[in-house]
Amino acid sequence: MSQLPSVQASRPLLSESDLEILRNTKFKNFTPGEIDYCAKISTTLTLSPFLNQIHFVKRKNKDGTYSISTQVGIDGLRLTAERAGGYAGSDEPTYEYAVN
Repeated sequence: MSQLPSVQASRPLLSESDLEILRNTKFKNFTPGEIDYCAKISTTLTLSPFLNQIHFVKRKNKDGTYSISTQVGIDGLRLTAERAGGYAGSDEPTYEYAVN
C-alpha cells in the first residue's frame, strides 16, 4: 500500500500579496476569517488556488449562514498522486501498427 506524502505546513504557501490578489478575484465575497481558513487549507495540503489545484466554494445554508466547501481540482489530484508515487497515465502514447 502506498504512503501519503508528508504534509509540509511549516511556512505559508500564500504570501500577503497572494492573498490580496485572491481577495480581489477568487475570494471576493469571503470574510477575512474565511480567507484565513482557505489559506490554511492550501498550506496544509500544499495545493495552490492560483494553479486551480484547489477551489473554495462559498455556499449559503438553509438557515442563512454560509459555509466553505473545499474542492480539489484534477490538477491537485494529479499532484497528490505524483507526490505519493502512485500517478500513472501521463506518458506519451505509443502506437503499434500491424503490417498485413
